[in-house]
Amino acid sequence: MNPDQLEEVVQLQQKRQDLFEKAQQEALESQVSMTPAFIWDTLSKIDCSKHIEKKGNLTYLSWAWAYGIMMRNYPEMQFYIADDEVQQDGTILVNVIVTIGDMTRKMWLPVMDHRNKPVANPNAFQINSTRMRCLTKCFALFGLGHYIYAGEDLPLSDE
Repeated sequence: MNPDQLEEVVQLQQKRQDLFEKAQQEALESQVSMTPAFIWDTLSKIDCSKHIEKKGNLTYLSWAWAYGIMMRNYPEMQFYIADDEVQQDGTILVNVIVTIGDMTRKMWLPVMDHRNKPVANPNAFQINSTRMRCLTKCFALFGLGHYIYAGEDLPLSDE
Protein backbone atom coordinates (compact mmCIF):
# COMPACT_ATOMS: atom_id res chain seq x y z
CA MET A 1 0.00 0.00 0.00
CA ASN A 2 1.47 3.34 -0.99
CA PRO A 3 1.43 6.38 1.35
CA ASP A 4 -1.52 8.01 -0.47
CA GLN A 5 -3.64 4.87 -0.11
CA LEU A 6 -2.66 4.56 3.54
CA GLU A 7 -3.69 8.17 4.15
CA GLU A 8 -7.04 7.53 2.44
CA VAL A 9 -7.67 4.47 4.64
CA VAL A 10 -6.84 6.47 7.76
CA GLN A 11 -9.21 9.26 6.68
CA LEU A 12 -12.02 6.76 6.01
CA GLN A 13 -11.49 5.14 9.40
CA GLN A 14 -11.61 8.57 11.05
CA LYS A 15 -14.86 9.42 9.22
CA ARG A 16 -16.34 6.09 10.30
CA GLN A 17 -15.30 6.77 13.91
CA ASP A 18 -16.75 10.30 13.77
CA LEU A 19 -20.07 8.99 12.41
CA PHE A 20 -20.17 6.30 15.09
CA GLU A 21 -19.55 8.86 17.85
CA LYS A 22 -22.18 11.18 16.40
CA ALA A 23 -24.73 8.34 16.32
CA GLN A 24 -23.91 7.47 19.94
CA GLN A 25 -24.36 11.12 20.98
CA GLU A 26 -27.71 11.37 19.16
CA ALA A 27 -28.89 8.16 20.82
CA LEU A 28 -27.90 9.51 24.22
CA GLU A 29 -29.66 12.82 23.58
CA SER A 30 -32.74 10.94 22.44
CA GLN A 31 -32.78 8.99 25.70
CA VAL A 32 -32.45 12.20 27.73
CA SER A 33 -35.31 13.81 25.78
CA MET A 34 -37.60 10.91 26.67
CA THR A 35 -37.38 11.20 30.45
CA PRO A 36 -40.58 12.30 32.18
CA ALA A 37 -38.82 15.39 33.55
CA PHE A 38 -37.51 16.43 30.13
CA ILE A 39 -40.89 15.86 28.45
CA TRP A 40 -42.65 17.90 31.15
CA ASP A 41 -40.05 20.66 31.01
CA THR A 42 -40.33 20.87 27.22
CA LEU A 43 -44.12 20.85 26.92
CA SER A 44 -45.07 22.84 30.03
CA LYS A 45 -43.22 25.92 28.74
CA ILE A 46 -45.20 26.13 25.50
CA ASP A 47 -47.57 29.11 25.35
CA CYS A 48 -50.97 27.79 24.30
CA SER A 49 -52.86 31.04 24.89
CA LYS A 50 -53.42 31.85 21.20
CA HIS A 51 -55.08 28.48 20.68
CA ILE A 52 -57.57 28.59 23.54
CA GLU A 53 -61.24 28.61 22.68
CA LYS A 54 -64.00 29.71 25.04
CA LYS A 55 -67.55 28.41 25.02
CA GLY A 56 -69.63 29.99 27.73
CA ASN A 57 -67.57 29.79 30.90
CA LEU A 58 -65.54 26.81 29.63
CA THR A 59 -62.03 27.03 28.20
CA TYR A 60 -60.76 24.61 25.57
CA LEU A 61 -57.43 24.09 23.87
CA SER A 62 -57.71 23.32 20.16
CA TRP A 63 -57.11 19.57 19.86
CA ALA A 64 -55.72 19.88 16.31
CA TRP A 65 -53.14 22.45 17.39
CA ALA A 66 -52.26 20.45 20.53
CA TYR A 67 -51.80 17.28 18.48
CA GLY A 68 -49.56 19.16 16.05
CA ILE A 69 -47.38 20.45 18.89
CA MET A 70 -47.11 16.98 20.41
CA MET A 71 -46.08 15.49 17.05
CA ARG A 72 -43.58 18.29 16.41
CA ASN A 73 -41.89 17.59 19.74
CA TYR A 74 -42.47 13.83 20.02
CA PRO A 75 -43.29 12.30 16.61
CA GLU A 76 -43.08 8.82 18.12
CA MET A 77 -46.05 9.64 20.38
CA GLN A 78 -48.96 7.25 20.14
CA PHE A 79 -52.50 7.52 21.43
CA TYR A 80 -55.26 5.01 21.90
CA ILE A 81 -58.97 5.62 22.34
CA ALA A 82 -59.86 3.02 24.97
CA ASP A 83 -63.34 1.55 25.40
CA ASP A 84 -66.02 3.94 26.53
CA GLU A 85 -67.67 3.23 29.88
CA VAL A 86 -71.46 3.37 29.86
CA GLN A 87 -72.73 4.35 33.29
CA GLN A 88 -76.00 3.16 34.86
CA ASP A 89 -77.68 6.50 34.15
CA GLY A 90 -76.87 6.28 30.41
CA THR A 91 -73.99 8.75 30.53
CA ILE A 92 -70.68 7.80 28.95
CA LEU A 93 -67.12 8.16 30.19
CA VAL A 94 -64.49 8.20 27.42
CA ASN A 95 -60.91 7.05 28.02
CA VAL A 96 -57.74 8.00 26.17
CA ILE A 97 -54.22 6.65 26.61
CA VAL A 98 -51.13 8.52 25.35
CA THR A 99 -47.61 7.09 25.24
CA ILE A 100 -44.32 8.87 24.63
CA GLY A 101 -41.36 6.51 24.80
CA ASP A 102 -41.77 4.52 28.01
CA MET A 103 -44.13 7.05 29.59
CA THR A 104 -47.88 6.38 29.41
CA ARG A 105 -50.70 8.51 30.76
CA LYS A 106 -54.45 7.81 30.85
CA MET A 107 -57.24 10.37 31.03
CA TRP A 108 -61.02 10.05 31.25
CA LEU A 109 -63.81 12.52 30.66
CA PRO A 110 -67.62 12.27 30.71
CA VAL A 111 -69.56 13.33 27.64
CA MET A 112 -70.93 16.74 28.67
CA ASP A 113 -73.23 19.41 27.30
CA HIS A 114 -72.47 23.13 26.95
CA ARG A 115 -73.28 23.63 30.66
CA ASN A 116 -70.63 21.09 31.66
CA LYS A 117 -73.29 18.55 32.71
CA PRO A 118 -73.08 14.84 31.78
CA VAL A 119 -75.27 13.83 28.82
CA ALA A 120 -77.42 10.68 28.96
CA ASN A 121 -77.43 8.69 25.71
CA PRO A 122 -75.05 11.01 23.82
CA ASN A 123 -74.89 10.97 20.04
CA ALA A 124 -71.79 10.13 17.96
CA PHE A 125 -70.80 13.78 17.52
CA GLN A 126 -70.88 14.41 21.28
CA ILE A 127 -68.80 11.28 21.91
CA ASN A 128 -66.26 12.22 19.23
CA SER A 129 -65.94 15.79 20.54
CA THR A 130 -65.39 14.49 24.06
CA ARG A 131 -62.73 12.04 22.88
CA MET A 132 -60.76 14.86 21.31
CA ARG A 133 -61.12 17.05 24.43
CA CYS A 134 -60.01 14.06 26.49
CA LEU A 135 -56.97 13.56 24.24
CA THR A 136 -56.02 17.20 24.74
CA LYS A 137 -56.54 16.86 28.48
CA CYS A 138 -54.27 13.81 28.45
CA PHE A 139 -51.59 15.89 26.71
CA ALA A 140 -51.75 18.18 29.76
CA LEU A 141 -50.55 15.25 31.90
CA PHE A 142 -47.31 15.49 29.89
CA GLY A 143 -47.19 19.28 30.43
CA LEU A 144 -48.84 20.79 27.34
CA GLY A 145 -51.34 23.41 28.47
CA HIS A 146 -51.52 22.02 32.01
CA TYR A 147 -51.87 25.55 33.37
CA ILE A 148 -55.22 25.90 31.58
CA TYR A 149 -56.68 23.25 33.89
CA ALA A 150 -55.26 25.13 36.88
CA GLY A 151 -57.09 28.30 35.82
CA GLU A 152 -53.99 30.14 34.60
CA ASP A 153 -53.71 32.04 31.32
CA LEU A 154 -50.03 31.48 30.62
CA PRO A 155 -47.40 28.90 31.54
CA LEU A 156 -45.06 29.69 34.41
CA SER A 157 -41.70 31.04 33.26
CA ASP A 158 -38.30 30.16 34.68
CA GLU A 159 -37.87 33.76 35.87
